[in-house]
Amino acid sequence: MLSVGKLSNVSEADLAKYGLADESTATAVIDVETLKGVHHRVIIGNKLASGGAYYARYVGKPHVYILDSSLENEILQPATVMLTANLGYSISSTNDTYDISDVILMYSDSDTTVYVRQRVDVTLPSNIKAFSSKQEIATLIHDKVCFTGAYSDWTADTKSLVGVNSSDGGTVTLEFALERYAENGKYGVRFGLVKDTAKGAVLPGKVEIQAYDSDEKKFVSVAEFSGFDQSEKSYRQYEVNFEFGKQLRYVRLMFELPTGNQYAVFDEITLYADGWDAIPKESVTGVWEVVSPANYIKKGYNYATPDASTFSEILYGMATLVGDSVVEYNVTSEDTLDKYGLKDPAIGLSYDYKGYRSYIYFSKPDSDGSRFAYATIEFKNDKGETQKTTTGIIAKVSKKTAPWLSWEPLEFLDRSTFSMYIDKIDTIEMEFDNTTYLFNLEKGSDGKLSRVTCNGKEVDVKNFRYLYMSVLSCTRAGEYTPAEGDVKTPYFRFKMTSSVKETEIIYYRVTTSKLIYETDGVPSNYYVLFADVNTIINNVRLLLDGKDVPR
Repeated sequence: MLSVGKLSNVSEADLAKYGLADESTATAVIDVETLKGVHHRVIIGNKLASGGAYYARYVGKPHVYILDSSLENEILQPATVMLTANLGYSISSTNDTYDISDVILMYSDSDTTVYVRQRVDVTLPSNIKAFSSKQEIATLIHDKVCFTGAYSDWTADTKSLVGVNSSDGGTVTLEFALERYAENGKYGVRFGLVKDTAKGAVLPGKVEIQAYDSDEKKFVSVAEFSGFDQSEKSYRQYEVNFEFGKQLRYVRLMFELPTGNQYAVFDEITLYADGWDAIPKESVTGVWEVVSPANYIKKGYNYATPDASTFSEILYGMATLVGDSVVEYNVTSEDTLDKYGLKDPAIGLSYDYKGYRSYIYFSKPDSDGSRFAYATIEFKNDKGETQKTTTGIIAKVSKKTAPWLSWEPLEFLDRSTFSMYIDKIDTIEMEFDNTTYLFNLEKGSDGKLSRVTCNGKEVDVKNFRYLYMSVLSCTRAGEYTPAEGDVKTPYFRFKMTSSVKETEIIYYRVTTSKLIYETDGVPSNYYVLFADVNTIINNVRLLLDGKDVPR
């Protein structure tokens, strides 16, 4: 605060006239304590008759100061205006979202809980060691490059062969999180091994397979194999099968591996459920998985995926949420929470960031879509004791600031009706107007799409890619509520085959603008737009006519 004038020789009567004689009736009393313990007190008195300034006194000095009226927009504002409406434990950059382990959204009106967590396909133990720092052990699971051709030297083939051993001589345990489970209970593990003792490649002692029993909440042994046997300078694939009668989410492979300068040399490790890759990595899905509510998860899968194009941005907004204004501070009573509809909140949000769990509660929206919010934060102190703190404010959050608060839970999910890397696909079959079009996708030596034929006739690869993009763009538009008189008429069929899975989607026209669909014989409650499906059909016709397909 800078003064614009000063009055000296001020009497007690003057102080009373200026509103400075009695602190209890002053406009404001400002106390400031420095870090060194020095205390300052300033009393703000009456406004000048001209209206352009205020009288003020620094306690301990004989003068009266004139302060510019701009302080009305600063220190004379209500405390709720001066406070920042911080809520949860805030992150500082988008990269910090990767340190958020899970997010929970609870909707009281529909009794629905959306639980999203980071997906970890494989957890590696600390005692696994790779032959070369250039070889990432995770490629055993993620890249799935099977060794082909004649074996010569595994140390030179870093593309498909990875040598690993035990750094301490103990069992090496790899823990896998399965995307798919086997409805018939039949599972398998396949991997290839190289034996070349002269170059340090030896066979494992044995492998034990354990499955996680979610009822007993523990891993149980389901299979064991120790019959590794092959000739020198050779490559061989092994497969171990087992059955498990419950939905299976986690599998452990426990290897007895060599130590020192000897390695077990793998080309891939693939787990199968019902004969299909249980961790397929078939499309771009991000690092998150939706494990609740269960009715959002497709049959045969352990989780759904959030919308890859929007979820990271939404998560950043959640973890940096600041309200538009503060309406209450020093909140300590349930009565105050009840006043703003927060004693029984409409939505509860929580997320964990590096051990700090934020809980943010939201009221029902008002007429303009704004909500009131209150937050607490839990963490553990150095003694491992749970501590709870709060900013102590109730904030108002507008619909513009947090648009995701007005979303239905379904809107957080991936909107794709179909999604897969094109280079993983073997055939695509499309049927419409009583005609079937079979596309064969051929790959080059690099594994990339190089040639496409339709019913035996070669078509342009670039334009086929654009056609495929229109398939990916045909996304869920909303939830369908059947109406009396709706007729379900087959309109378009799409079938895909690959080494990873097979998928067939049939679209049925129910209105002039909507088509519902079923995937692999399982009906959905959702619809796509007729215009999006028609775009696919029109693009097929353009491709076969030798014309350019719009990108």
